[in-house]
Amino acid sequence: MSLRKQALIAGASEGIGAAFAAELAHRGYDLWMVARRVQPLEEIQARLTLANPNCKVHLISIDLAQADATEQIMAHLNGTPVDFFVYNAALSFIGAFLSTAIEDQLKLVDVNIRTLMSLCYAVGRGMTERRSGQVIIMASMAGVQGSPYLTAYASSKAFDRIFGESLWYEWKEHNVQVLTCVAGATSTPGYLATQPSIKGLFRPQVQTPEEVVNACFRNLGKVPSFVSGFGNKIGFVVMNKLLPRKWAVQLMANSSLSMYGDKIKRLG
Repeated sequence: MSLRKQALIAGASEGIGAAFAAELAHRGYDLWMVARRVQPLEEIQARLTLANPNCKVHLISIDLAQADATEQIMAHLNGTPVDFFVYNAALSFIGAFLSTAIEDQLKLVDVNIRTLMSLCYAVGRGMTERRSGQVIIMASMAGVQGSPYLTAYASSKAFDRIFGESLWYEWKEHNVQVLTCVAGATSTPGYLATQPSIKGLFRPQVQTPEEVVNACFRNLGKVPSFVSGFGNKIGFVVMNKLLPRKWAVQLMANSSLSMYGDKIKRLG
């Protein structure tokens, strides 16, 4: 058995997940990288092993919406203890709630909530028994308040934040650190593919994946959750402390409309 520490990253094929993989490889971890698409995983594997010759990079190609996704991942691990776990996987849809088929919305719940819970249960049991481990869960500014046209995604990310903060308290007595990162707009391939307009009053302060990852490591072990990025911190205070709730929700609707305009599927 390897004496190197092991990191499991769900949603590792691009963006923040790939940035976590690069940082953890640099820190001396072997990697277990989970994503649905094989080709991006293989490309990252080639880059990481070239830059970190001692790092073993294991690829697990699984659709995290599958009911048995956790069982498949744990079978791949085959008893390997996980020292560091990152859940970055997420599914989202832009548009009115009723404009997207309910079957797709429920897949979002499977990826963003169900598999997160089951993987935390499986990995967390080993960490708490060994009294050692670190967990990072990626949430979103969309989940800070109601977010029209991102209804299911925003709701799932609100769950993720509360779930992570709760585990932070439960597991700290077992020497397991849990951190939830509330990220805003990040220049990931998925975000850029939506072609958002970033002009005007409602433009987001876009961070790079590396900036988000570095902020996570700075905050790990210090707080249950944090908001990444100065502009997002200001937005968090405004939305939660200064504005009436209905104004905050209206502001999020205006923001989505200003960013995506005609791309938003509406009813009628």
